[in-house]
Amino acid sequence: MKKNKWLLIGLIILLKFTFITSANPSIIISDYSLTPQSLFPGDSALLTLTIKNAESTASTTMIEGGTTTVSTIGAVLKKIWIEAASDGEHQISSDQEYFDVGYLAPGASITIAFELDSEIDMSEGIYFPNVCIDVKSYQDVNFPIPVNISDESVELLPSDFPKKFAISGSTEISFTIINHRDSKVNDLTITSETNAYVDLIPAHLFLTSLTPYEQQEIKFSLTPLQTGETNLTFNMSFKNGNNQHYTTVTVPVEISDTLDVQPIFYTIPRTIAQGSSSRLSLEVFNAKTEEITGVIITPITDLIVYPSEYFIGSMDPDDVFSATFDLSTDGLDLGTYDIDFKVSFKQDNNIYETPAISTSIEVIPQSESSQSSLLVPVLSVVSILILAVILYIFLKRRSGK
Repeated sequence: MKKNKWLLIGLIILLKFTFITSANPSIIISDYSLTPQSLFPGDSALLTLTIKNAESTASTTMIEGGTTTVSTIGAVLKKIWIEAASDGEHQISSDQEYFDVGYLAPGASITIAFELDSEIDMSEGIYFPNVCIDVKSYQDVNFPIPVNISDESVELLPSDFPKKFAISGSTEISFTIINHRDSKVNDLTITSETNAYVDLIPAHLFLTSLTPYEQQEIKFSLTPLQTGETNLTFNMSFKNGNNQHYTTVTVPVEISDTLDVQPIFYTIPRTIAQGSSSRLSLEVFNAKTEEITGVIITPITDLIVYPSEYFIGSMDPDDVFSATFDLSTDGLDLGTYDIDFKVSFKQDNNIYETPAISTSIEVIPQSESSQSSLLVPVLSVVSILILAVILYIFLKRRSGK
């Protein structure tokens, strides 16, 4: 009994002057972000680090005189820097360093940022610049950060873009923008350069962003101003993070005087007897790749024409529409009269007018009209008789030989 008593007293005395210490504080990188996520060679990125003392329960306990004192174990961060990553010739690095960062209590964290710079000739690949933390009195920290260097870019491709345009009207052209990168790009602006041969609307197009591997279609309205061959130039700029990038696309085109909306004569009376009437018909073609509206055929002449305007309305791509006009010579003198036809139409809130097509019609006396109608069969009979005589003579001479 006495022996056990003395053992218990000795244990209490030992504990009174003994410290029980937990493990060292655990300094970790609890979170990080890289903007942009993927870099072009020569790009810069913002690396944001969250550094944490993960020992939230760490403590030092001292028992003295029956009183327990608990003090948590913190850490003093002396220096934080980044070791560069290299492809053998070029590197990703940061010139920033943080000194005497301060005391980090258990469970506490701080956030700091570094600017990483890749050299312009950096090879494609994944690199690991190393975050280094010098912890006073405890184990230092090394944490590699993966950084992707990629040459994949944003492409501007003509998708619906004819190589030849007619001088009349406007045509809708389109491009497809493709983000080939595995990270988002922002603030895309597409600008058409001024060209004396065409007018492009709008002059600028803006897209807020394109997610990885996303593609979008953009459209311009092209109106020819003069005929000839030219190159259309489109400039695109975009941002990868805060890094500005540029690309240019040049497309050759030809502006011709061939009309993609035009009237064509179908039947034309060459003569009309004085005081009589006849019919003229024509067809209108829409060779455009889009609908046109408000299509009207208008005759211009001294002849009496009915209707004075022919309203077609809308025409789909590749539509053909036939129109017939009655021509009257009442009250007209003998002679030749010109008649023109033009087509007007609406497209993209603009009104266009085709060049006129022309023909002429002769107003003749009623008597000449009758004679001319008899002349065709008379001439036909005479021609047949002449051919018969020639054939008879030829055969007779041949049989005589």
